[in-house]
Amino acid sequence: MIFNNGQYTIARRRVRNARISVNHELQVKIVIPLWYKETDLQQLIAEKQKWIEKQLIHFTLAKKDIPQLGMGEILYLGEGINPGFDVTDTLQLHHWYQTVAQEIFGVRIKALAAEYGFRFSKLTLRNQKTRWGSCSKKKYISLNWKLIKAPLAVIDYVILHELTHTQVFDHSKSFWLKLEQVCPDYKQAVQWLKKYGRYL
Repeated sequence: MIFNNGQYTIARRRVRNARISVNHELQVKIVIPLWYKETDLQQLIAEKQKWIEKQLIHFTLAKKDIPQLGMGEILYLGEGINPGFDVTDTLQLHHWYQTVAQEIFGVRIKALAAEYGFRFSKLTLRNQKTRWGSCSKKKYISLNWKLIKAPLAVIDYVILHELTHTQVFDHSKSFWLKLEQVCPDYKQAVQWLKKYGRYL
């Protein structure tokens, strides 16, 4: 059973323990066991109130740093632009994003590979939920097309991260040392993705 009390979305589930989550859309979701009483719920909320408020403040401040989009605008390379079509048409919007991502990512990966002496076999675009990119042992590189919404420096970091995997397949110390050689500011890009990636 799920209901919304105006502030929180509360769901009763066959779980042992209650849990609370706050997301970047400022939604507070509470999952409680079936046996929970109203007094148990109110006690849980009271105990977690400060933590909930802290998370809401965190996401509110982070959201302010993302470009505020006007009517008909979308996020592209870290900026708000008007693509010239109805952005509420999800199919057309995703097609446009994937088309420009294929073009820009293709240009950037070839340029960066040539500049730093990497070799890759193939580039594909995917709609991964938890990853920005991947590299197989056959040097097939996949990138998340939603990265096209991020600044170019962040896109270049992800590309260089995966290109580095064509030489060092794990995340050992040698990998990070190699990545730092080709992308000295990679830590800033990592922090950007951690902070704003969920908004893409």
